[in-house]
Amino acid sequence: MRIFIDCTSTFSAGINTGIERVVRNIVKHAVSGRPSLDVECQAVVLAGDHYVPVAAIEYDGEKQRGVALRSAANKGYSLFVRKLARRLPRAWQPFLTGSKHEPSLARLIVSLLRPLQRVSRHVRPTNHRLSHARPTVQFRQGDVLLLADSVWNYAPWAAVQAAKSAGVHVAAIVYDIIPVTHPQFFAPSSRGKFAVALPLLLRNADTFLCISAYTQAQLHAYHAAQAYAVTLGPKRFCNFMLGVELDGPATERQVRTKVSSVFSPARPVYLVVGTLEPRKNHAYLLQVFRELWDAGNNSTLLMMGRIGWMCEELLETIERHPRLGRQLFFMDDVNDTELGYCYAHAHALLFPSVVEGFGLPIIEALRRNLPVFASDIPVFREVGGEYLAYFDLAAPASLAGLLQEYEATGIYPARPPVDLSWPDWSQSTEGLLSQLAAMCSSKVTP
Repeated sequence: MRIFIDCTSTFSAGINTGIERVVRNIVKHAVSGRPSLDVECQAVVLAGDHYVPVAAIEYDGEKQRGVALRSAANKGYSLFVRKLARRLPRAWQPFLTGSKHEPSLARLIVSLLRPLQRVSRHVRPTNHRLSHARPTVQFRQGDVLLLADSVWNYAPWAAVQAAKSAGVHVAAIVYDIIPVTHPQFFAPSSRGKFAVALPLLLRNADTFLCISAYTQAQLHAYHAAQAYAVTLGPKRFCNFMLGVELDGPATERQVRTKVSSVFSPARPVYLVVGTLEPRKNHAYLLQVFRELWDAGNNSTLLMMGRIGWMCEELLETIERHPRLGRQLFFMDDVNDTELGYCYAHAHALLFPSVVEGFGLPIIEALRRNLPVFASDIPVFREVGGEYLAYFDLAAPASLAGLLQEYEATGIYPARPPVDLSWPDWSQSTEGLLSQLAAMCSSKVTP
């Protein structure tokens, strides 16, 4: 069996979190060969309306630095807009805060920068230019095309249809369908892209491999509610377990002083890992710690993650916080070595998300014996089980009470994670490929 793994977005993105980490590791371990499986895997990216092969994705430090620079620019822009909006009449608000997809300041800036982007595309090759240097993938009957990446960020459907016409079985990894189930956490443009992509994915793929049973149930329920089994035919659904290693390059061994200096034996440091976006619920933690700090607690809150969307108000709150730089820290440029250092030295990981498809930092922390306090939502019960200490999102006092008791007694109010068993990325990939091979050869039932 030949399995072609579409990694188009990750190949060019240069981001080292979330979906990109999963895609990169699956490609790495699938392409390196699975001796226990009779499969041949090849990474491919979209080039126009067809696929071309690429080598296994490597962590690109230059791209990652570029992402960090863009993140810093986005942070600066967001703070500038918020400050400017306070000084101008309310009628200017839509223009100042609108996205680049509507008449706004962001759209004006993007249009002014477009000539530079055109020049950049000529200087640095893109996926669309790969077709001039690489042979087109020639699919044949019995091949498998695995859509492993975030397909709502690009449009592979013409190439996917061509592959299906050649007798290819199309499968897809599904990370979540949160933009559909919880649209309030996303900007209209993002909701729109996902709302277009999800039906196309359900139409074109035959098999769906979800990253949790919760995500599988959500996807299956959506499929059933739309009556797609009637219009699109029966589909296969399953889930697999993600790996846990931090896989940044060996060259990133240095932990900067700005990271290590946050940690002190005299102060417990609570770690938060995740993109700044509404569903991650950072504002909840700021409320909890305001109450703790006002009561005399000397703990530190360290937030780590790239700057996402709809977080301008949160960024401003952090920027203007009276304890910033003393008991509150935010870092958006941390590498894997530094993240590992934080997991090793933190007092606990806090994970207050309202909704998730999985919650990878939870397992990353538990596998390093770091206690985790997480919101009491179904997917965390599935992922962390009895190893997590759960708190009520409707009552910030529940987390404050848990942390106060934990500091006073030193007793983690859940099962210690010392005996937690979890696959590494090699085992995760083998499990994925085994499920995929079995699903491709099984008979579809409605």
